[in-house]
Amino acid sequence: MGAMSSDTGDNPIGDTPPVVILGGGGHAAVVCSVLEATGVQVIGYTAPEEGKPSLLSVPYLGADAVLDDLGPEIQLANGIGGVKPHGLRETLFNQLRDRGRHFIRVIDPSAFVASDVELGDGVQLMAGAIVQTKAILQDNVLVNTGSIVEHHAVIGRHVHVATGSILAGSIHVGEGSFIGAGATIIHNRLVGSGALVAAGAVVIDDVPSGASVYGVPARERHHS
Repeated sequence: MGAMSSDTGDNPIGDTPPVVILGGGGHAAVVCSVLEATGVQVIGYTAPEEGKPSLLSVPYLGADAVLDDLGPEIQLANGIGGVKPHGLRETLFNQLRDRGRHFIRVIDPSAFVASDVELGDGVQLMAGAIVQTKAILQDNVLVNTGSIVEHHAVIGRHVHVATGSILAGSIHVGEGSFIGAGATIIHNRLVGSGALVAAGAVVIDDVPSGASVYGVPARERHHS
């Protein structure tokens, strides 16, 4: 389907419970903007301390512990960005899911999502993102502004596909990996779990789990 709206999977937007955003930085501000544009009520955001000044248009509620005082019907939106594999975005999602919290999908109205795409809980598709036929995006995947996920791709849990990346057909990206801004991965390639593909890299070979690759063509960099 083209131009999907944010939803919880089964409920229409009008029945969506209120949402709290985790984090008060730039990505949280974008998430807030998308949710408000799609008619979702955002009651505030949590962060270790209040931003000065806040980047969000909604109230600061306190640190994450305040969530214990909110009813179970309140949903969460992951406003944590990050540029490293297996980062805070993944940690908070897992911790709060284990405590029974539900994460809403955040899908910008300008995103294109084919009708047979599979989306996990908490998936976020930012402005101009394209997700083509038969792709699978597992829980907490973030496809950032203007990125493309082509047909039959499988994107594992907690993967962050940064702005302007191109993931070609039938690739597989393992859990917790980070794909940097403007990176390209050619078709039929495997990126292992917890890998880092640097900004602007062009991946023409498989990337092992935990590896960091840079350049054109992308090559692994070992840190001493």
